[in-house]
Amino acid sequence: MLCPFGGAFCILRCEGLHIRLTGLLRHVPPTQTLRKTEWSIAMAAPPRILVRRSIRLRRFDYRSPNVFFITVCTGQRRCLFGRIDDGVMHPSALGCLVEQVWRQIEVRCSHVIAHDLVLMPNHLHGVLQISTEADLTQKVLQQEGFGKPVPGSLPTVMRSFKSAVTREARLRGLQVNDVVWQRGYYEHVIRNEQDYQRIAQYMADNPARWQQDRFYVAD
Repeated sequence: MLCPFGGAFCILRCEGLHIRLTGLLRHVPPTQTLRKTEWSIAMAAPPRILVRRSIRLRRFDYRSPNVFFITVCTGQRRCLFGRIDDGVMHPSALGCLVEQVWRQIEVRCSHVIAHDLVLMPNHLHGVLQISTEADLTQKVLQQEGFGKPVPGSLPTVMRSFKSAVTREARLRGLQVNDVVWQRGYYEHVIRNEQDYQRIAQYMADNPARWQQDRFYVAD
């Protein structure tokens, strides 16, 4: 059995977590780490204007074949997705919906493989793989930006996923007026096998370490 970083495919089992990565992955420089949206102050002219600025990796083609570790939080980090008892996650109805829509990503986006998901009370961790170019006819690199989505890119896939959850939650009466998601998401490009194994271990251990989690909120 070959590792995806050097051959056909790899199956890693880590304390019950099963993640399958397929296809060939190219090396990504180690300088690429977790990214999120931050805020900056525009100083061009008074009064100061709060401008939202994306810090997605510049000149990085988010349509190209790569594997990403994704973290998405709920709005205000409320525990909407369920509860953890004795290190075991018990998803709510909304949490079950999130898991269902995650599995449907592959149906909505044929060039994307949705690997295993770890659901937490107020956030989720998942691994997404863009297995093929979304549009081979469009060779020019397009830069992601607010109001300028790039078809087939990771940010576009994530927007679609979050929108689908919100829309279906409202249809089912699970979340009528409140916001389901925090704006944006965290991403990390999985660079190699060692990086992947570290992330898989972290995901597997996450429910058992809930009270030490950076997103922990007491019930």
